[in-house]
Amino acid sequence: TQRLLSRAEAPASRTRPEQDVNFVEFWEPHPNEDGGYEGQMEAQTPHSAQVYILECLDLQSLHLHYYKFGGAVVGFFEGLMSNTEQAPGSDQALRRVQKADLRHVEYEKEHKEQLAELALRCCGAGVLGWVNGLAWLKGREPGDEPCPLRVMLQRDGSPLHGKLGENLSPEEFASTCAQACDQGIRFLVLSGEGIDSAAMRGVAAALVRWGDLTSLNLSKNEFGPEGCVNLIPALGFLTALRVLDLSYNGVGPQGCVSLRPALSRISSLTQLDLRGNGIDADGWTAIVGALSGLVALGEVNGWAGYGTLRGGGTYEFTATELFTKHEMGVAAVASLIMRNCDCLTLLDLSCNAIGPEECRVLCSALSRLSALRSLDLSNNRLGPQGCDKLCPALSCLSALTHLDLSSNCLGLDGAQSAASSLAHLQTLASLNIRDNAVGPGGFDVVVKLLRCHRHLRDFWLEELVYSGHPGSVMSASWRPDGTEIVSGGVGPAGWGSPGEIVVWNAATGRLRLALKGHSDVVLALRWSPDGSRIASASRDSTVKVWDASTGMLAATLEGHEEGYSVTSVDWSPDSAGKARLVSGSADMTVRTWDASTGAALLALDGHSHRVTSVAWCSDGSRIASASYREVLVWGATSGARRMQLQAHDDWVW
Repeated sequence: TQRLLSRAEAPASRTRPEQDVNFVEFWEPHPNEDGGYEGQMEAQTPHSAQVYILECLDLQSLHLHYYKFGGAVVGFFEGLMSNTEQAPGSDQALRRVQKADLRHVEYEKEHKEQLAELALRCCGAGVLGWVNGLAWLKGREPGDEPCPLRVMLQRDGSPLHGKLGENLSPEEFASTCAQACDQGIRFLVLSGEGIDSAAMRGVAAALVRWGDLTSLNLSKNEFGPEGCVNLIPALGFLTALRVLDLSYNGVGPQGCVSLRPALSRISSLTQLDLRGNGIDADGWTAIVGALSGLVALGEVNGWAGYGTLRGGGTYEFTATELFTKHEMGVAAVASLIMRNCDCLTLLDLSCNAIGPEECRVLCSALSRLSALRSLDLSNNRLGPQGCDKLCPALSCLSALTHLDLSSNCLGLDGAQSAASSLAHLQTLASLNIRDNAVGPGGFDVVVKLLRCHRHLRDFWLEELVYSGHPGSVMSASWRPDGTEIVSGGVGPAGWGSPGEIVVWNAATGRLRLALKGHSDVVLALRWSPDGSRIASASRDSTVKVWDASTGMLAATLEGHEEGYSVTSVDWSPDSAGKARLVSGSADMTVRTWDASTGAALLALDGHSHRVTSVAWCSDGSRIASASYREVLVWGATSGARRMQLQAHDDWVW
């Protein structure tokens, strides 16, 4: 402060030297605990020095809450304007302030009048971007709450906030708008100001004289369909309008029908927001008709993909949450789809709350997508009725290879209808209809309908949850024919107590067998290649062999060092004949067994850490075992170590 004051007292130094200061804030002094004052600059700084500080600094932000010298602010704005007027068009001479907060400043009456005019002139000249406090400049009583009528004025992309005060008359509002228009301001926001259908008449009357306006925000006013009718005459004069926000106004379908002719004539429009207006299918049909000729329109309801699709020629259309987040009507989406019907190959409409009624509208558009290869309708609300309405369109998609209808509450009837409509589509390679409450009996029904699909590689019907284990599941294995699953892990009493093994029906999720015999947690399970037996390994240092049909214990294989867990087990591929098993243990050994008799065959010793995994090769001649940082390969008959593989940096599992 002292440095600035010394320059203010020396006229020769008034050359805007403080290039590093870009923020000045004046507050009225407040007493502190020590009896002194905080923020005393205003009290101690001469008026002339304050004018100098405001005029000479390269300010970007000026905050003047409770500032006592309005004359200094007037001088500041006059300096801005004179600097611009003396060197018009010179970027070097142009000073620009991004924002100025002038609320609660103690102005003289003449200062208020001057500042009100200067603020708008500075904005129009491009040297002031944002100002708050016009309510005080116009003699309105300040308050903590925003004024009911707020105007945001903008020139060249930089907003100018001006709170114009409470209960403005239509004449006052029109006068202010005319003044802003004269100053070259092109941006108006009247969001959340309680403008009803009657007040909209006064707004429209002022807008008629603002033909250069480029952005108009009338959101959150709830003026309803009648307000739309009152707004229409003004829209006809806004020939330069690029952005129009009418969201959350209760426009409804009737308001859309009224707005249609006026909207269709705003050829400069690039952004339109109609969210939160309760527009149904009829309303969107009217809107689509109005938008069809607006070639510059690129964004609707905050969705920037509209322009791309509207132009046609798009190959992929991803519109997740388009109906829910952006509230795009299904009629609008259907029209966009049809614009791209000859080339669209991927269509993603997942998570859009599409129900039976939306399916009816979409059906005609989908049926024309002759090039479509991938369609995602997952996580919607189709239900059986929606699926029935969609089926005729699905049957027309001759190039379709991937279809996702998961999580749509189809039920067995809906899934059966979908499968029937797809029966002749020989190109279909992937179908997902899981999480649709098809039920246990639905698997066979749907699979029979799809048996003719020679190219169907991926098929998801249901995601069954096999629930019944009392503790953690440590291992699971499929029966070779895919009809059953065996799983095992921690028993009811936890670690150190008998483990549990369960056999499940893979189609229904029902428990078929519970195998009990291990005295500790089950760590590994393998089904034999012929599906007749199950091998299990446990923390109790044993391997057990079970009859898969009856659940009876066939053999217990003991030989690993007591107190060390058997961590892995595998069958030889020729188990139907020789019935051999291999197991690995925390005792650092690998052992092979005759599964029929329980006799030990080979003990393979070579690891320096516990064995974590074992596997028999497909021709039965070799065994691989894994441990810390290495894999060893053994001869399955001789037990000789054939190879040591070392490249891992940690445990191999």
